[in-house]
Amino acid sequence: LSKISIDCTNLTSIGKNAFRGLTNLKTVQLKNATKLQYIPDGCFQGCKSLSSVIIPESVVSIDIFAFSECKSLTSIIIPSSIASIGHEAFCDCTSLKSVYCKSTTPPKGSCYMFDFFKDYKEQPIGCTIYVPKSAVDAYKSAEYWSCYSDYIVGCEF
Repeated sequence: LSKISIDCTNLTSIGKNAFRGLTNLKTVQLKNATKLQYIPDGCFQGCKSLSSVIIPESVVSIDIFAFSECKSLTSIIIPSSIASIGHEAFCDCTSLKSVYCKSTTPPKGSCYMFDFFKDYKEQPIGCTIYVPKSAVDAYKSAEYWSCYSDYIVGCEF
């Protein structure tokens, strides 16, 4: 299985670990997802080939380990609807270069959101985190986001 395209017109949830460990999965399309509110625990964890996913605007939470170990993920857009990002949500996404957080209010963060572990010590992945220009200071001072202050850059969306 290398591509998932789901018409989510009536979909309100996806089960925990639903696509976990699908190592050949490259792209995910969640079409018409107007009722889907969260990406659950471990949903795409270990999908090492995943390079493209669009998080729908209806989603308010990205839960723990949701995209951890997605080693081919290079970029992610976090829509302005996101209110929280769970523990290690994007941990060990070692190819991640760009994160686009569209919300002017920093989502509630958690430990190791954008980290990887080397010799059992966490380290920031080093990706650039783009946020609205007017919100740079808010992100840099927000709990958990402040760990990434060197990587936070303002931009126009």
